[in-house]
Amino acid sequence: MPLLTYAKTITVLRQRKFFPVFFWEGDESYLMHRLYKTFIEAIPVKKNSFNLHLWQGQQTDLQTVINCAYTAPMLGNKRFLLVKSAEQLDLFQNEEQEKKILNYIERPSYTSVLVFMYQSKFKKKKIFEILKKHTMLTSIRPIRQHDIQPWIKDYMTSYGKEITPNALLLLTHLLGDKLFILANELDKIYLYYQDRKMIDEKMIKSYVGLHRDFNYEELQRACIERNHKNLFIITNYFGKNSKKYPFLSMLGLLTHFFTKLLIALHVKTALDRKTLSSLLQVHPYFVRQYQQAMKNYTKEDTIRIIRTLHQVDLMAKGIGFPPVNDATIWQKIMLSFGR
Repeated sequence: MPLLTYAKTITVLRQRKFFPVFFWEGDESYLMHRLYKTFIEAIPVKKNSFNLHLWQGQQTDLQTVINCAYTAPMLGNKRFLLVKSAEQLDLFQNEEQEKKILNYIERPSYTSVLVFMYQSKFKKKKIFEILKKHTMLTSIRPIRQHDIQPWIKDYMTSYGKEITPNALLLLTHLLGDKLFILANELDKIYLYYQDRKMIDEKMIKSYVGLHRDFNYEELQRACIERNHKNLFIITNYFGKNSKKYPFLSMLGLLTHFFTKLLIALHVKTALDRKTLSSLLQVHPYFVRQYQQAMKNYTKEDTIRIIRTLHQVDLMAKGIGFPPVNDATIWQKIMLSFGR
């Protein structure tokens, strides 16, 4: 069987194409969670069904899982089994365990759907090839910067949608490379534009979870220009509308921008647009925004702002700080700009 991408696996699950054994291998926990969530939503049984079995790897053993998989379903056509943290089962740590799992995947029960969430990397190439041959194997890795745009295209394809190059470019610039932010916004785009096949730049600008008057583009523009008046108006609005504009989503975007700005400021020699584009890993079209920001911030300014962003991230999560609301957090960020 072919090695599946994350997006292809999502499509297979949504189409309810269930195979005897799925094996999800990799160390990208967020994507693993999304696969689990999609699987639970797709299966035609309820959570309290006799035909659904969910385990944590450290709370069961391989023989129990296999015995259950070979058991005929009760009052249904299929039995669904899923093991989270399957690496805890020590599947390939010794010859006996290895023999058990390989015997099952080569002769599985066709009345069961067994999913292993193996949140680690395989160390044996031979095992990888066997799993690839006999199971629906998905290898999940953290997304690199240059893979973000193909990943977004695949994600939208899994929803049966296409996205224009300009929309793709704008989306990656606005949202950065945080997968939980990207997936959340792409899900909202799908829900909002269910009747549209093609997602274009205008649709991205008018939505992406942002307000038509005050959105991230306007916030970033105010940051680039270091326009204190606009920064106050926009952050004050976001603070009063925290349900619609979750602070943590905006925080990721701001951190992404100022981190790249610090990289640009760290280079003492003047760089042309093409070189700076390569250094920052952004499209040349957006380089001028960083060039403008470089005129308004020193390295010390930028480091102070990044430190503040890290601090308010902890505040928002309640780590080491008493509970605070979004308005208070935005005010603290504003102070870091105003010094």
